[in-house]
Amino acid sequence: MGTTRVPAISMCAYLCESSSSCKVFHYNNISQECSLYNSQNHRDVGEEVGSNHFQIMPKACVPGKDEWIPDLQKCIYTHATPILYKDAQATCHTMSKELVSLETTQKYLAIKSLMKRFDMKFIHVYAKRVAPLSYTWRDGSLMTGPWCPQQPFEDRECMGLIVDDWCPSMALDDSSCTDDKRLFFCE
Repeated sequence: MGTTRVPAISMCAYLCESSSSCKVFHYNNISQECSLYNSQNHRDVGEEVGSNHFQIMPKACVPGKDEWIPDLQKCIYTHATPILYKDAQATCHTMSKELVSLETTQKYLAIKSLMKRFDMKFIHVYAKRVAPLSYTWRDGSLMTGPWCPQQPFEDRECMGLIVDDWCPSMALDDSSCTDDKRLFFCE
């Protein structure tokens, strides 16, 4: 789409936001070069000193509440207070969203990264119990893991993503719907 020199990253962001076709912009703090991209043909600058790629957050995302996940092209609402599973579902529904569901490896890795960034040890995730010890994701696909050791075990109605001493690899654990207050994400 083009490169131009601007004195500040905010000006580069403004130029991208003002263009209907710009989805990603690149700004180099040293050279003050601003490049706008439609996100289909942008180059990776890697470790070039002073360089960063940024993606414009859609207007549907709520600044300060949502995290924009470029790999998923989604806004993920982050909730900072632990609450029960059913209350977490209700909170998501009030925003016309659902508890996060981890149907793909890409989404699992993105949520895992968010959990690490916010130092979260356990979150509620969407699950539908379809048979004893058998769950599906929102899209109807069978939950196949990754599971914590010996899970699912207790055949509970709710599901969480956990990382702790007995489950160090951040994996799924069936959890209590009425006893466990946890953090959560809505999508």
